[in-house]
Amino acid sequence: MTPNKSNNSSGIEVNGIYFETLVSALKYNLPIFGEETPIKFGAGITNNSSTPYRFELPRFVPEILNPHGKPMEMSFGRNATRFVEESDIPLIMSGESLEYWMDGKFK
Repeated sequence: MTPNKSNNSSGIEVNGIYFETLVSALKYNLPIFGEETPIKFGAGITNNSSTPYRFELPRFVPEILNPHGKPMEMSFGRNATRFVEESDIPLIMSGESLEYWMDGKFK
């Protein structure tokens, strides 16, 4: 596995697959206690290799760092549990890209 990171990017390339962090805004105001701030975040995946790949997108979980570079505590909640479907594991052909977006909130 050979990771390469561009100096001007939020991504990393591993064995010809480029992963990029996506957010809907560059700055967010953290809410006061008892309030919420919605956030939309995701991952961009570009297949620069000659091999098609599949990625189980629901398993992509973000890691948000505080100003000191330490991971922030996160909690996940779901209204329902469902089985992974074929559409959750798309085939990304050589030269193709996709974006996977999730909705979250700061509390």
